[in-house]
Amino acid sequence: MQADLPNDPEPAVAPDAWIRSGDAMDLHCTQTVRATPDLIAARVAEFLAAGGTIDRIPIGMSAETDSHFNNSVVATISKAEQLFEKRAAHNRRNAARWREQDAQDIELLTRRLPHVKTARELCKECRMSYDKLDRLLRTYFPGDPVAAQYTKMTRDEREEIVRAKYRDLRATMAQSECAKALHMHHCELKRIVALYGLDRPISTAAQRWNNPGRPATKEQAELA
Repeated sequence: MQADLPNDPEPAVAPDAWIRSGDAMDLHCTQTVRATPDLIAARVAEFLAAGGTIDRIPIGMSAETDSHFNNSVVATISKAEQLFEKRAAHNRRNAARWREQDAQDIELLTRRLPHVKTARELCKECRMSYDKLDRLLRTYFPGDPVAAQYTKMTRDEREEIVRAKYRDLRATMAQSECAKALHMHHCELKRIVALYGLDRPISTAAQRWNNPGRPATKEQAELA
């Protein structure tokens, strides 16, 4: 039996490629600091400063022009411009429908926002869940300082609050009580504490005075 597929040789792979890829994965998995937008922006700036270029693909377009199987072209991929226009029109219709459905809630929120003190009270008066309240405030009241105080905190905001308050609270109470004081689950607090090493002892002023040339933390010692 003879197959109709060409017997083109597979592309050659460097013998050490698999080893290097494993080392790269090990390095990625052992990193303790989560990638932040500032870190990504700094890496992109370094890449561009070194002469690198970044190709920007428009929304709805594909960087690939052909589909391959067994090193042979089996299909040609279109740029999908018509599909993108249909999807954009569908999203505009959905957005208009959602605005119509939210109009009554927005009017009620506009009246009640200046007169409530807590998000719980606002949810009760407007008869909606906290998730819906958060969506409406973020969508229709952006930049409003009164509405901002009733929205959910982002992950980065929670971490900043823990980093600012945890050590002072931990000096007078147990970690479970710290979680209650910070209004978060104990497991979430443990994650943030481990991420930033907040339970590590801080060198005192006397220790720094007696050891003037000694790094204060392990990270500083490794960088020295």
